[in-house]
Amino acid sequence: MSNSWNQPNEDDEDELFKTEEVDDYSNHDSILMVIDASPPMLQPQENGEIPLQSALECVKSVLLSKAFSSPSDSVGVLVYGTRSKQNDAGHDHIYILQNMDSPDAPRIKEIESLAANISGFEEEYGSVADEFPLGNVFWTASNIFSLSTKKKGSRRIFLITNEDNPHSTDISLRNAAIRRAKDLLEVGIRIELFGIDKPDHTFNNESFYSSIIESDEAIKTAERDSAFQTPVEAPKSSGKLADLLQSIRRKQIKKRSEFRIPLHLNDELTIGVVGYALVREQVRSSYQKVLVTGEQVKEVDSVVTWKCVDTDQLLLPTDIKFYYNVGSEPIVFTKDELDTIRNFGEPGIRIIGFMDQNHVQEYWNITHAYFIYPNEYEYHGSTRTFTALLRSTVKSKKAILCSIIRRTNALPKIAVLLPQEEALDKQGVQVRPPGFHVIIMPYADDIRPVPVDRLPTEATDEQIDAAKAFVEKLALKGRFDPLVYENPFLQRHYAGLQAAALEHPIEAVVDKTMPRNEAIFKRIGNEIQAFNEIVQRSSAASQPSQYNQLDDEVELHWREQTLNQCTVPILKQWLLNKGLAAKGRKADLMAQVDQYLKAHTQS
Repeated sequence: MSNSWNQPNEDDEDELFKTEEVDDYSNHDSILMVIDASPPMLQPQENGEIPLQSALECVKSVLLSKAFSSPSDSVGVLVYGTRSKQNDAGHDHIYILQNMDSPDAPRIKEIESLAANISGFEEEYGSVADEFPLGNVFWTASNIFSLSTKKKGSRRIFLITNEDNPHSTDISLRNAAIRRAKDLLEVGIRIELFGIDKPDHTFNNESFYSSIIESDEAIKTAERDSAFQTPVEAPKSSGKLADLLQSIRRKQIKKRSEFRIPLHLNDELTIGVVGYALVREQVRSSYQKVLVTGEQVKEVDSVVTWKCVDTDQLLLPTDIKFYYNVGSEPIVFTKDELDTIRNFGEPGIRIIGFMDQNHVQEYWNITHAYFIYPNEYEYHGSTRTFTALLRSTVKSKKAILCSIIRRTNALPKIAVLLPQEEALDKQGVQVRPPGFHVIIMPYADDIRPVPVDRLPTEATDEQIDAAKAFVEKLALKGRFDPLVYENPFLQRHYAGLQAAALEHPIEAVVDKTMPRNEAIFKRIGNEIQAFNEIVQRSSAASQPSQYNQLDDEVELHWREQTLNQCTVPILKQWLLNKGLAAKGRKADLMAQVDQYLKAHTQS
């Protein structure tokens, strides 16, 4: 087993030693956008949108997304149904707009120009209704992937069309297209279909494209008796142009694994699992230092050298040692000795026992959890065994207690494997995958009680009923989707980069995290006002005794000139009760109290 999948994670601050590991390119993602440019794709829909134009806008979105988040990935663009042709085999009506390559500003500008001037696209490339072999499109796509310099990683075709039944009258061309699609699937090239409705016809996945999916026998075999994929069936497609961009954005994000390790059920039974981080904060990519010479921009290569303090002589890595102070004496270690000291065993998960799911506490999850899937490539039979374990824990409502060493030289952790069943949305898109959440359990030192100066008063039945009145009206219908709310800071950053690269003015960024106050007030304004009145009325009845006690304590210290014995929270609360702004250090708060009491005592 290769150690290349043991990717370091900078989030774990307590992992004292990290080794440099080489990327094996297994995470590289290649996407070929295949777009139908026949006359039906140029016919405007009822809302005036042109399917081909919307498809090109989707291509632009994919290129921009990859340029910002995954610049090492590759994207290509192929259109078919055109009058012109451009491909290595000379097939008619197939035009390669862009070969498989990393996205950059010129490629984005080219697609942007075509999307903005769809009539110019028709004039330059044309659009024909002639029937031609769809199998040639798949053959050309296969050839594009084979010529790409980056052949490892995932390879996918995003097919956008509104023709759901090609070659309906020519069975030979239809069978040839299915065979070509089967060839793609056999070499690991997946086809993702994005069907679009015609003005007078709803896109039907069953007419032709279900045959392409069903021809993937390898997937059918792997998915048999498995809970990890939906049954092999026709691809789900909403058919609406409005949903096209959202569907493509979901599909283009390729899940990248965090680790691949064995799962030891006992001393004699081991399966393989792949770990993912389902939720993680998206951060701005780090900048690169470059040297600008004329029109050329060259990246600076950083080189680190070590020198001896006494002799000023350059040192080789073999000359460098490490030491720790034990008392006043430095104890010297070599790198290999440090590796041995910090090695707690081979990476893997080992089951310790089982526990009821209701015993798992929410506050255990102090760091982001991982999520594991079976890894059939490393251990044959992992999928079936993992599926049986998942189903049995879901049925019995059990969680698994285990130890985990995520990668080489990582510290061992105690974790809980919490099972999760699969969930699909109305379009059949997976919104919740099946598998186990790996919750890293905290140590006793990680959990501390929250200091509470004063316990809140218990809400009355009247207050609870008033709160329910507006909380129920604010409840979201259906499932909350965090992808709807983009980070405004990152969006402004990307907007600036996009404007600089494409020579556009910076577009205004809408902050979707801000509450829609007008809509909220319109829906629940009366209920909130009634709730506030009830709370204020109840607070006014209960606060005098608390206020009097606090007033007496602070005023007593003020008269005895011992205000410094009052804590900062007491001083702040006293000032807030008097309607004053409690800001500054303790000396500032004491001065405010003194000034207020002097003024009111004299009066």
